[in-house]
Amino acid sequence: MAWDVSGNGKTAIRAGLGRFYLRESLQGGLNLGFNPPFNLAQAGSRMLDSNVEPFPGAFSANQGIPSYGVDPEGNFGSNWQWNVFVAREIVRNTTLEVGYVGSKGKGLGWTYDANQVPAGDNNHNGVPDRLDFIHAGSNSDARAALRPYGVFGNSAIGFRGHDGSTNYHSLQTQLVSRFGRGSQFQASYTWSRMIGDVQNGSGEDSAGANAVSLLENPDLDHGPTSTHRKHVFNASVVLALPELADKTGFVKNVLGGWEVGTIAQASSGRALTVFTGAIPGLPNRVSGTGLNANQRPNRVVGEPCAASGGPQEQILNPAAWTLTGFELGTFGNSGRGICDGPGFFQVDLAFYKNITFTHRVKAQLRFEVFNVTNHVNFINVNTSLNPTSVTLDTGRAATATRITGFTPSGSFGQATATRDPRQAQFGIKLMF
Repeated sequence: MAWDVSGNGKTAIRAGLGRFYLRESLQGGLNLGFNPPFNLAQAGSRMLDSNVEPFPGAFSANQGIPSYGVDPEGNFGSNWQWNVFVAREIVRNTTLEVGYVGSKGKGLGWTYDANQVPAGDNNHNGVPDRLDFIHAGSNSDARAALRPYGVFGNSAIGFRGHDGSTNYHSLQTQLVSRFGRGSQFQASYTWSRMIGDVQNGSGEDSAGANAVSLLENPDLDHGPTSTHRKHVFNASVVLALPELADKTGFVKNVLGGWEVGTIAQASSGRALTVFTGAIPGLPNRVSGTGLNANQRPNRVVGEPCAASGGPQEQILNPAAWTLTGFELGTFGNSGRGICDGPGFFQVDLAFYKNITFTHRVKAQLRFEVFNVTNHVNFINVNTSLNPTSVTLDTGRAATATRITGFTPSGSFGQATATRDPRQAQFGIKLMF
């Protein structure tokens, strides 16, 4: 819908509404080819020079286990999108636009471990099954017996369902001004929030860090997604300088026909989720769900996410998370996407010189500089605690119920890479 409010083209209101369907991931179906009977694999111990079983029980009884599953109902995720904008020409050739943009995704693909160790004491031995799973240590058979499909062994089964959801709301503004002969200034700012239980908008195809944490409480994974950016600002200027066509050859060819362009970008960092990581002496981690990649620690009340002081690459505050006092067989209260990663800032600059040889042949000399200020933009923050040591209440993983102390990795919360530094390039473009 579009409405010229005053009838003179000075003020316009525009709005839109649509529903869009997500094409199902092809990878989910292709992954089924890794399951038996299409793909057989027999685990065990053997001699290098013989395929004979070296001792009774050396070879596993099965010839492979299912690793993937897909929701057979054939549901398709969809996304409702809506917006409303008001645009106003505030002065000649200058327009200000302010609007609201929202969307809601439902039935989106998400992945969970169908073989996750369930909550409760299902074997009725007086100990919660997830704590039993931790106490089982490296005993694969004992761990498998605690899973719902333990007949396939102690292994995760990544199942792709369609219960994911997302929600996006934003204020979007834009100012555009045209002046001179082809010059333009443009600036835009977006203030938004993207939350959901699907991290990348369409879900994963294997049970990993983005999989459902606890099947009995999927709301634990509801929070800012990996695509969330609270603030995004962009501004650009293109200056088309006079061609000086009426001047002498030297002045026209050297000083005339220049274009200068610059782009400035700034945005908040993406949402980060902190995980426990690998833990010495606890190969089954701390939650006992059987899916190690997505287990999370506890938050320390009153401690901010962002680090203060220390090296520039220290993005997260190590004191904001803890495993001290963690009850084994439970799940940490540190939520998904609770911290912003490093922000982004960059200014690019370009100079173009247009040269006319004939009315049919032209050339353009181009000199471009990216990240003019050589600003360091950090990426790849280490979000896994990866303790170098832990202490347990009983001193033994086979009987412990609680962590009494830990030492996080020295690299926790640090960025491990940066975006490109300042770069420059020169080029010649011939048009005929």
